[in-house]
Amino acid sequence: MASEVLAAMRTVTAFNAQPREVRRYCGFLSEAQSAAVKLAWDTGLANGAFFGAFDIFNAVATLYGVYVLHSLPHSGSPTAGSRRMVA
Repeated sequence: MASEVLAAMRTVTAFNAQPREVRRYCGFLSEAQSAAVKLAWDTGLANGAFFGAFDIFNAVATLYGVYVLHSLPHSGSPTAGSRRMVA
């Protein structure tokens, strides 16, 4: 749309059609802006869901690891060689 007006600038000026072309251009801008806002909302919601799920899974894995470590049998005070690897 902008390229049409720029290519026909002399015609637009000759017919004094600048206000009409400005309104037409603003209409196209509002359509583009509403599409960009919708895309931004969709992208934000998708990213929020992804990172939220990641955080929840990380919290569950951390809590499960704490549960497993506390359920191991204790044999006195821990020393450097008495730690077990939990897989």
